[in-house]
Amino acid sequence: MRSLDALAREQELQNQQPQAPPNKDNGNNDPSAGYSRIDNVRIAQQFIEALKNADINNADLSEEAMHNLFNPPEFPLELDSEVDVDLIHCLCLFLHGHNSAKHYNETISDLRARHPEDDLLSFEQLKRTI
Repeated sequence: MRSLDALAREQELQNQQPQAPPNKDNGNNDPSAGYSRIDNVRIAQQFIEALKNADINNADLSEEAMHNLFNPPEFPLELDSEVDVDLIHCLCLFLHGHNSAKHYNETISDLRARHPEDDLLSFEQLKRTI
């Protein structure tokens, strides 16, 4: 037996008319024209459109990020396992699955509560260091 949510969703899908993605040549200035009414599909369509239109000139990057993008370091990061213990620990946390700023900072916050003596880097500090 199907749940009420599944039946409602099925009914909603049946009531929706399929729509093509936006056509830039149709003269329609409405940014939502041609997008699906289904949230996940519409978000995917908008993401694809944003990727198609992506350009370094319309990027939302800081001046520092732009500088680093065009002038990457030309030397390897050298770490001393006795001196850079906290930095190595932060890099390991980041590389072992906490590779979003939110999750990384939450983990660091928890670790600071348990080990306040450790000099753990925030996500922004880690980005600037590496």
